[in-house]
This record gives sequence, structure tokens and C-alpha cells, in this order.
Amino acid sequence: MESIQFIQGKSGCWFINFDTMNYQYYSYNELRSFSSREDFINSVSQSLSGVPFEKSLVEESTLSTSASIQIHPSYLCNYKCSYCYENDRKNDFSRLTIADLDLIDEFYHVFDQMFKTNTKIDGVTISGGEPFLPGNRPFLEKALSHWENSTIAIITNGVFLSDYIPLLSTRDNLHLSVSL
Repeated sequence: MESIQFIQGKSGCWFINFDTMNYQYYSYNELRSFSSREDFINSVSQSLSGVPFEKSLVEESTLSTSASIQIHPSYLCNYKCSYCYENDRKNDFSRLTIADLDLIDEFYHVFDQMFKTNTKIDGVTISGGEPFLPGNRPFLEKALSHWENSTIAIITNGVFLSDYIPLLSTRDNLHLSVSL
């Protein structure tokens, strides 16, 4: 069975074929540059060994109209846990901005036009680094309101959790994981 994964990033997306370990990155500008859906399919199929990609992801009958996305507001963290899978990114000081939420919407707009879908973001996982660092607050406030009808999962070490209780207590569809 072919295993294709789509991963969205800040300025583009990756398509990965886990059976062949091939992958292809497309910036949002590159996605917009394809003149047709077929051109896009041909480009990705060449990178991902052709048939598995087209058979698993692009047939209209298999395209999902729901999405679950994962967001890292930043990779900054107040701890250096030995088990953390993000340790190699601890020197990445970039932060997502509120404007980046619009880029996510823009990507799905382009994707939906290309594949004639109407994607709904059902779930959003917010992790990092530590998502509850004080510098991430404006982004988190906007993200929580931006996806008010989506299930939100947040992974935190819990140190700053009490600062966010008033904000989080307004959510019915929230899953919180505290990593100890």
C-alpha cells in the first residue's frame, strides 16, 4: 500500500512518498504557477515515482475535503529536554506571525481550486518549542479564534499554562497534552 503524506509549511508544502522515500517541496508561488491540475500532477508524479502518487492522492475519489494541520508558532523553549525531537531546532529563532495564518488559508484556496475540493480544517495541533511562551501569545490568540470551529490540540510543558487559562477556558473543542 502506498503511503503519501502532505505536510504544509510556512511558505509552501511537501509531498512525501514513504514507500519510496521520495519527496517534493513546492512554494506557494510555485503552486500558483501551474497552468493546470494535470501539470501539477505530472510534476509531483515525476518526483514521487509516478503511479503511487497519482493512485493514492490525486484521484478525485480519494481526495479528502478535511484536513488536520500542525503548527509550530516557534521552536523556542524554556527547557532542553533530552527526549525532545525538536532539540536540533532550538537555535531557530523564527516565529510564525498572524499573517502566516492567511498563508495557510491561501494554500488551501489554491489547492481547492486545483483539485475542485472544498477543504475544511477539522483539527489543528499547536506545538513547538513551547507554544505558551509569552512571545507566542498574539499568534495563539489569533489561531484559536481563526479556527474556532476546529478541534485544537496543544502540546506544552505546562510552565506557562496558568497564564493562558482564561484564553483556553473559552474553548469547547480543546485537547491539551502536558509533556513531563
